[in-house]
Amino acid sequence: MKTSLIRFTAALLGLVFATGPAVQLQAQENYEPPKILKRASLNYPEYLTGQGIMEGTVLIQVETDPEGNVEDWLTLSATHDGFVRHLTRSIAQWRFTPATQNGEPVYGALLIEVRFEYNSVASLTTGEMASAFINHITNLDQRMRSRVANISQLDKMPEPVHIVEPAGYSGDADAGAGDAVVSFYIDEEGKVRMPVVTELNCDLNLAASAYDAVRQWRFEPPTVKGKPMIVRAEQRFVFKPTE
Repeated sequence: MKTSLIRFTAALLGLVFATGPAVQLQAQENYEPPKILKRASLNYPEYLTGQGIMEGTVLIQVETDPEGNVEDWLTLSATHDGFVRHLTRSIAQWRFTPATQNGEPVYGALLIEVRFEYNSVASLTTGEMASAFINHITNLDQRMRSRVANISQLDKMPEPVHIVEPAGYSGDADAGAGDAVVSFYIDEEGKVRMPVVTELNCDLNLAASAYDAVRQWRFEPPTVKGKPMIVRAEQRFVFKPTE
């Protein structure tokens, strides 16, 4: 029997500014997140010892491409900028096993906590454990400084300056409609960084069209007391069939 095709279009519900890290939906059936395959050795930045700094922590989120290369990465919090600069020099050399969906390589995202200690090679913790650990550190260590602003801190909500709607998708009419949520960061220049699908209640192709659209969005730079900051946002897309 011939399968009938129907066109789906997306309605955008209100943009929501959120807290906490945006991580790839890992509860999704048949999805496997990326894993660290190779990383450059991270020794302690010696010059920090002259400032009396003997340990530190950085929380980053890494986006990987379907080949397992680092597509993008973002510092979410750190105890000292020196650790971030030290990390920046090596992370381009890291390699990952790519995230997979139904066995096929796809873009993925991973939270990584990097712990520096004097006279030791830096240790890494990934995924949910990194998130839990960093929450613990943040509560105990006032040196931990978030790079991501809370909503209440913003001078005003960033206004969109360039919005691309999902291209739509011609799919099986029996697949129904549904919705998806794409979480992302808006960086200090107003660019969208690290988009990930964090809720999926529709066909994967519909969610992919939303993901591709969000990557192209641009906003006014978010600011706190006039200083550009990073902020996290979420956009829900509701897909409906059209005639």
